[in-house]
Amino acid sequence: MALNPFSGPRRRSLLGLATFITMFAVASNLGAQTQPVPVLPGQLPSYTAVLPPHFLTPVILQQDNTPAGNPVTDAGATLGRVLFHDKRLSSNQTVSCSSCHRQAAGFSDPRRFSIGLAGGLTGRNSMGLTNARWYERRAFFWDERAATLEDQVLQPIQNSVEMGMTLPALLTRLSGETFYGPLFNAAFGTPEVTADRISRALAQFVRSLVSTHTKYDAGVPVNFSNFTAEENLGRRLFNGEIGAATCVQCHGTDNFSPGPRINNNGLENPYVDKGVGAISGRAQDEGLFKVPSLRNVALTAPYMHDGRFATLEEVVEFYNSGVVAHPNLSPPLRARPPAQGALRLNLTTTEKAALVAFMKTLTDTSLISDARFTDPFPAVAFHDADQNRDNRISLPELTRVIELFSARKGTVRTGCYLVATTSTEDGFATDPDRSDTAAVTLTRYHAADSDRNGRISLNELLRVLQLYNYRADTLRTGQYRPQSGTEDGFAPGP
Repeated sequence: MALNPFSGPRRRSLLGLATFITMFAVASNLGAQTQPVPVLPGQLPSYTAVLPPHFLTPVILQQDNTPAGNPVTDAGATLGRVLFHDKRLSSNQTVSCSSCHRQAAGFSDPRRFSIGLAGGLTGRNSMGLTNARWYERRAFFWDERAATLEDQVLQPIQNSVEMGMTLPALLTRLSGETFYGPLFNAAFGTPEVTADRISRALAQFVRSLVSTHTKYDAGVPVNFSNFTAEENLGRRLFNGEIGAATCVQCHGTDNFSPGPRINNNGLENPYVDKGVGAISGRAQDEGLFKVPSLRNVALTAPYMHDGRFATLEEVVEFYNSGVVAHPNLSPPLRARPPAQGALRLNLTTTEKAALVAFMKTLTDTSLISDARFTDPFPAVAFHDADQNRDNRISLPELTRVIELFSARKGTVRTGCYLVATTSTEDGFATDPDRSDTAAVTLTRYHAADSDRNGRISLNELLRVLQLYNYRADTLRTGQYRPQSGTEDGFAPGP
């Protein structure tokens, strides 16, 4: 009989840990803290993935990149979950791992490029983390510069654009938080905070993001009798049973991850971003990029390393007619002799739609709603611009907001700037019940939204900067409750 490592005294200690953290969170005045503390369930959940038979085949087992020295444990993944969502991991405490890997988006970023701690943009799209556990080459990042997941998770923390933290500073900061000691103790046996332990816990959490509950998975044991005719047509096209498509050669197995090859998929010639070639300096490596799993692909738009395609339809059309000939182009995408150059699939409109329909059967809605992976930190209502959380937006902080949104005009939302139940990109929550009457009777819209269209354009934001230029430090935030008669449209927080 298998022993449960979390039964008896061990389980009681974990229950005590969760109780301690929950009581600490309840007793804390979140409005007065720089960052909140996590709220965890009374009984820590299991992070052991129960895999269906089609995930236990030799070819998929070979793809598993879990090292023997860092298996996923309940306590380790719980610590990893807290670290993954904690903005303390960035130097100005405004960005977490989950800022660029959102659960609702299959743990990817719906923006082409992610926004770092000071408003700078990442050089590549943040790839989805679903089933990152299965990648036979074991390397991470689009250019595979990290040899293991344990190596990868520490790099964004130290990246000057993304999170801007040093490891010594991070260890000091986390060691000073009362709730982390019990979490590290439960995961590793002592409360000591080390970079190695942070790395291992984050890797455990990422490997626990397992998707096996899709329409596709339900179809495997019944020969896909649960599929529509369109979905089955797409499946047969994907697998090369009919037509000229070669999708399965780069997204093979029921995990839809590649084998030992890394591929050049003919996005362009020459490559602006050389991928692996930029790391190795070798011409034969130019245009080679990691191929992620297609699990939850319908949720992870935009697509490719640079997010150039907004929809799956665009992706399918690219492989149908847009692959560019390149010296390093992967064999499955080369034209069949005697033809030369890049492969052309010549799919019909019906066939292209069928491929998209099939890829949508790989969506696992349970993963994006699973409480084990959600943000454990209670929402704090401070405006994102208020970096030092002093209830005021200084002129430098307001300038940062302008710089942050200058590349994407008109995307700052206002509405009635209610406190959102989930964090919003720009610190505003939209009001679904907005009406013109409400706008007239109560000054609830941000003062910058001069045309009351629920959005702040760049020109409107510049106007705010000019308005406060001669009286810097007077823009209040706090809980930014709606309140009439205030000079700047903000109500001070408690």
